[in-house]
Amino acid sequence: MKTSRAGYLLYSALFVIAPHVGLGDHLPASLVARGRPEVLLAGKSIRRPYASLKEIEGKWGPPTAVSESKDRNLCDRLLSWNLQNVTVTVSVGCTPPGNPVVYTVEIKGTDPARKFSTGRGLCLGDPLEKIYSLYGRRSLLSKGLDGREITVQWSNGAELNATVAEGNRIVRIQLLPQVE
Repeated sequence: MKTSRAGYLLYSALFVIAPHVGLGDHLPASLVARGRPEVLLAGKSIRRPYASLKEIEGKWGPPTAVSESKDRNLCDRLLSWNLQNVTVTVSVGCTPPGNPVVYTVEIKGTDPARKFSTGRGLCLGDPLEKIYSLYGRRSLLSKGLDGREITVQWSNGAELNATVAEGNRIVRIQLLPQVE
């Protein structure tokens, strides 16, 4: 199945904007998570030193989908890989002098082998309660397009977003870096 350029651009906008609709920049202080922020998803770090695009392509091969910015800036795009039943999407930026690195990571699908977890072990298919047991209850749970959306945000701005579908199972996990 091929996706049109317009489809990729729409997906890009949704990938970046949807988890933040109605949240502003930060959750209220009473909902900000305590403890160490999550920094790993699918084995990729969202903190410095960032995972290089070369390293990721060495592990997963070339991306199966590329969504470029309107100006075709190689330092502003989304790349996706279809790996078994999991789609991994990363946002690519650049560190000086133009080295492509990964800033955000998102996984969607089913992962019975549990190969694409967070650093603390949250996986696709886990129940919502697993988020609470790993990260605490200080979070925001709201209705989303594909189920319930949960946002866990730490004081440094790092954020974990997940979609919980029918059956109370996680079908999407997204990890965003700390604010610098």
